[in-house]
Amino acid sequence: MRLAIFKRIRWLLIPALLAVFAAAAPGAPVRAAAGSSGIMCTSDAINGTNPHFSLTASADYISMPDGNTLWTWSYGTSGGGFQFPGPVLCVNQGDTVTVVLNNSLPEATSIMFLGVDNVQANGVPNAEGGEGAANGWTASRIYAELAAGHPVMAWTETGWGHPYVGYWTTFDEKIQIRYSLIEHVVTLSGVSPTQVRVNDPWHSGSQYWYPKAAFEASWADFNNMAIVLQ
Repeated sequence: MRLAIFKRIRWLLIPALLAVFAAAAPGAPVRAAAGSSGIMCTSDAINGTNPHFSLTASADYISMPDGNTLWTWSYGTSGGGFQFPGPVLCVNQGDTVTVVLNNSLPEATSIMFLGVDNVQANGVPNAEGGEGAANGWTASRIYAELAAGHPVMAWTETGWGHPYVGYWTTFDEKIQIRYSLIEHVVTLSGVSPTQVRVNDPWHSGSQYWYPKAAFEASWADFNNMAIVLQ
C-alpha cells in the first residue's frame, strides 16, 4: 500500500491510468456505463479541504475498436470494480489530498502524479529532480543515491548515441532547455566501481550494465538532468 499526500492549484484532474498492457486475449469486454459522457469527476464531499481517495490497481478485459479484447491493467476506485480509463480525481485550490493505492496485481506497482508539486509517499518526499552540476547534480551524487538503494531516472540518448543537441526557449525567454531528436530516459538501479545498472525498455533484455564513463557522456548532453526516487 502506498500513501500519497500533495497540494495542487485550482482544479486537479488526475487520469488515474496505468498504461501497461499484456497481449490481446479473448474474453468479455468491459464497457463504459450507458449515458456517461465528458469528464466524470470523482470527488470527496465528506472531508472538506482534505479529500481522501482510495484506488486499487487491478486487471480485466477491455474492448477495442476492431472488436478484439485486451487484457489490461488500470486504476479504479476501491470497491468500485475494474475501470478503464481510470477515474478523474477533482479537488480544489489549496486542498491537501490523500491517495491510498491498493495493489491486487501479480506485480509490484506504484503511482505517479506528474506536474504536481510537494508529493509525499508515506509521509516523506517521494522524489527529487533537477539538472546541472553547478546545482549538485553530479555523477558522484547519482552513484551515492544508487548505493543507498534509490533508483534514478536519467536523461540520455536512445542507444547512447551523440547526435546534435539543440535548445528550445520558454515563452518568457528566461530558460533554455536542451533537446535531442533521440532524447530518452533510463532508470538506473545499481552501481559498481566501473558500471551502472540500466533499466532500458529500448534495449533487448531491458536490464544491463553500462560503463560509467559512457553513461556520464550521454547524460551530460542533457545537462545532468535526473530524478531521484526515494
